[in-house]
Amino acid sequence: MRDLPNLNGKELAKVNVGEQFLVLEEKPGWTKIKVSETVQGWVSSDYVQEVKVVIKVN
Repeated sequence: MRDLPNLNGKELAKVNVGEQFLVLEEKPGWTKIKVSETVQGWVSSDYVQEVKVVIKVN
């Protein structure tokens, strides 16, 4: 995960296959994710699979 949406961005952290994160923003080829309340960054969209979550409120 990087601080900028390109390969020149500083590497902030590593995320693992199968983990789920909130998507904050998308740019061509890059997806910005929220890892925790204080950590967010960009990952290559090639490694992102979108999962729809439906929340039912009674």
